[in-house]
Amino acid sequence: VILVAFGSEEDGLHGSQHYAANPRRPLEEAVLMVNLDMVGRATFLSAKSYALAQAIVPSNAIGALATPGAAELTALAKELALREGRPIVAASDFGPLESLIRPQIEYRGDHKSFAERGVRYLWLSTSMHDDYHLPTDTADKVDPATVEAVGRIVVRIVTELP
Repeated sequence: VILVAFGSEEDGLHGSQHYAANPRRPLEEAVLMVNLDMVGRATFLSAKSYALAQAIVPSNAIGALATPGAAELTALAKELALREGRPIVAASDFGPLESLIRPQIEYRGDHKSFAERGVRYLWLSTSMHDDYHLPTDTADKVDPATVEAVGRIVVRIVTELP
């Protein structure tokens, strides 16, 4: 397991692009890239613009997007997240809408740098909030229990991967 924190995601994925081009271990050995993207908020899709989505998904959900065709990875993540009492809502849960959801996530996260090089990925997030990229996005709004739950879910995924 290699843990890496990337910088400059919003500025062009510079950190992950650099690492993926200069990995500590060959990427051919990588089993999975897990991207934890904005996992600190307790409420899933808390931005006001997601009012409709809030009506149909659990408020304590964690969003997920996996490599296309990796249904087994999504299923494993869902199973393990439920053990933590946190349901996973995956882009693949929305049938034909997945084709609208996937591009919103797939091409702007650090997982893209690895996907381009053939590494499977799992993106997890508690998603957008109204403080996104604003000075009001302060540390006191991070929910430690959510961060802890996501951490436990990731440990379970990594240790239970086939």
